[in-house]
Amino acid sequence: MAYSAGGTIEATDYNNFASNVNTIWGAGSGSNGYGQSTTLSSVAATNTVSATNWATMIARIDSIRAHQSGTTSGLSQPSAGNTVTYLSTMATLTNNSTGTIFANKLLYNSTRGTAIPTGLGNPVNSNATAWSSTSVKEFSVTFTSVDTVRYFFNAGGVLTSYISIPTVGYTNKSNDWGTFMSTQVGTISLGSNYCSRSGTGGDNLTQNTGTGFHSLTTTYQTLFNIGSTSATADYGLNSCLVEAKLGGALYGASSNIVYIKYTMTDSAVDTFNDTVTGTVGCYVGYTPPEVANIANVWGTPGTAVSVTNTQS
Repeated sequence: MAYSAGGTIEATDYNNFASNVNTIWGAGSGSNGYGQSTTLSSVAATNTVSATNWATMIARIDSIRAHQSGTTSGLSQPSAGNTVTYLSTMATLTNNSTGTIFANKLLYNSTRGTAIPTGLGNPVNSNATAWSSTSVKEFSVTFTSVDTVRYFFNAGGVLTSYISIPTVGYTNKSNDWGTFMSTQVGTISLGSNYCSRSGTGGDNLTQNTGTGFHSLTTTYQTLFNIGSTSATADYGLNSCLVEAKLGGALYGASSNIVYIKYTMTDSAVDTFNDTVTGTVGCYVGYTPPEVANIANVWGTPGTAVSVTNTQS
């Protein structure tokens, strides 16, 4: 009979719950799975589901919920030898289409690992060539495998990058671009199912903040396209396009390679022809998932590698 109050707990009931928990806790597939090795074992059809079995499953659910929300499931773990009571919220928590642990699988509590702002490149690429039209900074980050990149993003890991242009002692245009990139574009973050920028303002905005790792393909997709709202009218048409893609089809071979490209375009109708003379540098870092409730199985993202570094 189905799992219910007053009924006998059958191995099938337990195994169904355990399989769903393992989908989030273990390897899973796609956007499911934190890659943890301490998955739940099934119970043979002829065996009794013990209090220990239930206590272990609740412990796994508690770890998942603590990771996702900072609070546990609220379920009590039975002690060996005691009667296992009916848990009305078990299906609500573990249902593989509507269950809480599935609905919140890409969420993470506010306490994560320490941000490493330039841990993958310091800078990845830089260019001191004076430019007045376009500056392109493109890089790739390669994870160990197609699974470790999933685990990194599924568990709350974030890739970060930003462009630095000095604003002191250079031309007015250099100063304007430096301010624009630091205050309006800022640091770009790519997460599992979102992207964000630390900058504010800008005009002619395209902000695809619902685009994250799990949305990427082998073709560049726009994360942000930000126009400058500089107080200097001559530079008001400048813009920065930020795009991302994968090295292979999502979850397939080479999907462990993440590409990000910045294209800075100077379209300002200048009343004078000055150039950007300060060095343009691209810095890449990351914020790892928290490891209080789950173990680090994703390792460290590989060093970022320059792909394109042009200025004209």
